[in-house]
Amino acid sequence: VDGIWYDFDSSTKTASVTNTNGTNVRYYYSGSVIIPSTVTYNGTTYSVTSIGASAFRNSSSLTSVTLPNSVTSIGGGAFYGCSALKSVVWNAKNLPDFADASEAPFYDSQETITSFTFGTTVEHIPAYLCSDMSELTSVTIGDGVSSIGESAFYNCYSLSYLKLGNSVERIGDYAFYWCSSLSSISLPNSILNIDYAAFQSCSSLSSINIPS
Repeated sequence: VDGIWYDFDSSTKTASVTNTNGTNVRYYYSGSVIIPSTVTYNGTTYSVTSIGASAFRNSSSLTSVTLPNSVTSIGGGAFYGCSALKSVVWNAKNLPDFADASEAPFYDSQETITSFTFGTTVEHIPAYLCSDMSELTSVTIGDGVSSIGESAFYNCYSLSYLKLGNSVERIGDYAFYWCSSLSSISLPNSILNIDYAAFQSCSSLSSINIPS
């Protein structure tokens, strides 16, 4: 539907983004892909709740992707090997934490992404989501985000622009560890907890604003 393949579950009226039309022939995505929150097929409207394992794997011409707030799960290796991926807009509201960097959806694509934006519907940034994104320079966190998971931006050593939303209450362990290009931080009034080593080894950090 509109250039995106789905698996449909008629009993739950949910859809999962996939990479095949049911045959053994893979489909590779290219350019800018915007995944909708709902999709209509044969007169039935489905909620897009998941991105299947390896759904975008090795789509070497994919340049940007936008995820809807309806997504509640992402399968392993969903964006593995997307070597041209530069920009991600993340609207998934409350996705569970990932166990480590290798389980995160952008594993093996983390060295090309330069911009990551979290929409206003997002409440939690999962652990390890952007870990080791070596070319990531800009992160914008929407006003709905209340917690940033452990090691979410671990070793993003090119990160120089960080905008924290007005609702962030907790920054997890090692969240911005080794973000050595980050020179300033302005914490919102909502902040309650900054956990262990959240900003350790941020060697360029020269300005911090801590609210009352």
